[in-house]
Amino acid sequence: SQVTTQCMSVLSKSEDRIIKLINTQTAAICNLDSQSVAYSPSDSRLVQLFTIPEGKEKKQYMRVMDTVNHLELLSIELTGQSKHGIIYGLGAAPFGCLSFSHGEGHVMYCAEKKIKSSGYFDVDLDWDNEEKIVESNVGEKFALTESWGENNFDVKNPVLCMVDISTGQVTVVDGLPSGVSPSYAAWTPDDKGFVFFGLEDKPFRLGKAGGTNRYGKLYYYDLKSAESIVIGDTAAYEQPTFTPDGKILVFRRRAADEPHNATVELC
Repeated sequence: SQVTTQCMSVLSKSEDRIIKLINTQTAAICNLDSQSVAYSPSDSRLVQLFTIPEGKEKKQYMRVMDTVNHLELLSIELTGQSKHGIIYGLGAAPFGCLSFSHGEGHVMYCAEKKIKSSGYFDVDLDWDNEEKIVESNVGEKFALTESWGENNFDVKNPVLCMVDISTGQVTVVDGLPSGVSPSYAAWTPDDKGFVFFGLEDKPFRLGKAGGTNRYGKLYYYDLKSAESIVIGDTAAYEQPTFTPDGKILVFRRRAADEPHNATVELC
């Protein structure tokens, strides 16, 4: 049988406008719903996140390439692991994140939390087991969950996740504050944790894409203890980033009770 293929290439453009070919792959032709790409700190590795529609469902794949030796380090279907829901692409700012750890052994991304819910007439319900009935969230299957709106209609209950490049194992981060949506997540220079701006879900989720005055707190998450520590009091934060030497955390901050497009402070 004959298979139609497509060729996909990743290019880089330098400051002097020289375009270089990073890698090229040939695969069976498919319709990509979206694609996100990110480089490692040394630019020696590249991660690609593909979203491919399949009927009413969407399947998402991650591919990690060694751009120096032109080797494929990882190629997995993330959907099949059933650890979380849909992964947000880089277009779902400020929630979407796709970034290598500084050691370049892990990739962090943000996805929808997988919440089990059942209808009253689902055949697999065990009504004699009270504990399982509580865990199945009976009656919540078709409940309306508020989203963050403004180009983020798929973002309702975001969670941060990590992939081990050597094994392909996905880990969903535990211990994030309840009622908080993580955004602008960034690795710490020692890879022992990450910082993020935790947006408050209550009293309601207002659109964030066009609003810089949404309130929350700045957090540091420690991977070893699985604890979230508040490092910035209630305000509106954006783009927490570490300086190249890894000694200083820089971010934009403003009061959360002021109008849109107010002046921000560089901290």
